[in-house]
Amino acid sequence: MNRAHDSESNSSKRQRRSLNTVGRCLLLVLATAMGGCALSDRPYRQLALSRGLRHDGWIIGLEQADREESSAPDRGTHDPSRFKPERLPWDAATIRAIRAKAGYARTREDEKRLEEQEATRLRNRIFADYADTDKISLVTQVYESFKPTAIDTSRYATVDIFNAHDPDGSGVIGKTQFHYADGFRALEVFRRRFKQKLAEEKHTHVVLLALGWHVDQVEAIHTYNLMLHRLSEESDGDFRPLVVGITWPSAWLQGLIQPLDLIGHIFSYFDKAKDADAIGSTIAAHLLYDILLDEENPLPVVAIGHSMGARMLSRAYFSARNLVNAKPHKKLSLLICLQGAFSANRFLKEDPDEGHPYDRFAAKRAEIVLTTSTFDLANAAARILTTFPNVGGQYGLKVAREHPETFRILHWPASRAGVSPPSAEEIFSRVNKRVLMIDAETIVNGGTGGLQGKDVRPHNDFLDAEMAQLMWTLIKSACAN
Repeated sequence: MNRAHDSESNSSKRQRRSLNTVGRCLLLVLATAMGGCALSDRPYRQLALSRGLRHDGWIIGLEQADREESSAPDRGTHDPSRFKPERLPWDAATIRAIRAKAGYARTREDEKRLEEQEATRLRNRIFADYADTDKISLVTQVYESFKPTAIDTSRYATVDIFNAHDPDGSGVIGKTQFHYADGFRALEVFRRRFKQKLAEEKHTHVVLLALGWHVDQVEAIHTYNLMLHRLSEESDGDFRPLVVGITWPSAWLQGLIQPLDLIGHIFSYFDKAKDADAIGSTIAAHLLYDILLDEENPLPVVAIGHSMGARMLSRAYFSARNLVNAKPHKKLSLLICLQGAFSANRFLKEDPDEGHPYDRFAAKRAEIVLTTSTFDLANAAARILTTFPNVGGQYGLKVAREHPETFRILHWPASRAGVSPPSAEEIFSRVNKRVLMIDAETIVNGGTGGLQGKDVRPHNDFLDAEMAQLMWTLIKSACAN
């Protein structure tokens, strides 16, 4: 009877997800129209010439390359020296013994063990699927930005730590050499530079940043600069971060003529969602846990991601169990997911689709904050497209309302003269730890505040002074603990 019910349930799920190709494409066009587009029409590889981070820190550029040509692990396998599937919570003999029992003889603890085992197996299957591609994401560029101290200037200089497009340092871009291991060697050099910068004792925070779908390197760096500038203004000089900004190839056919660029944008959604998770559970997790959260780092570490960048960084935070060389580390102070393009179900024990990869949030030490808005129609369209209730839109908010044991909802007030933002006590609960979802529709509603003074749609409305006030309030409150 249970098997029949499960079969009916699975069939029902398959039917719900079997939107025809034409329908999905139309919905993707809708999502595309509600999202942002890249500032640059240049192919991603040419962006190795790009500079422009106007803060102390680093840009870590990722690209995709053919596995075999870049000497990466074979298709279907992760780098065994760095990444691994989770350890199953129960040994095979225990699970076999439980399964041998008649259904009525199983205890609640038995059912819990079976569920935990299957959820872990599902997470491991998804993790394995990240490697089942012909191409692999790898580090192709690491450059450092700094303000020269020998001369009086407001300008920032940059220096390559690693550039796969200029492997011999000749300054001639185009002699590209992609090699998987080179990217990790570059991250080791970055590790040393990071420690040296920490020793200068002139910074207040370490900030890890990632952006989302269809954002090229030029737009990412412009966005980071504006976001950090707004935060610095809001903090009255109390925010002097060491910045680590990730850029990644988040679109197909970028830089081609407009119709092809649009087609690439439309059809890339599912592939790029998978890429964001794959990068998060591997390279970004390695960067976060093995470097930035080193126990000797005296500064609070804050991670801020937007849309699929929030998907990437949230996956990284919950992927320490996928690291081979996991070691003791300091806590992440704050994870801010701005209009996150990932399912609210990831936090729920009953999630049957992804194995609830974020359900251990209560045991994690970071404060986790999600912004959402009913005006964000891009995330709403994703619900129809994928069946998942993304946290950045109305369906994720609905899930949060239905699960008050997991989510705490805070309605952010409109920014008006005489209206103060919530206090630290109102923002972060000291008991019964839950994920904080901020209903930010007073801010995330579209209009002015985009790059180059352009109007933006609600999904991309996160660069204005009101959002800077929200984020700085969160940073102050979380990092004071």
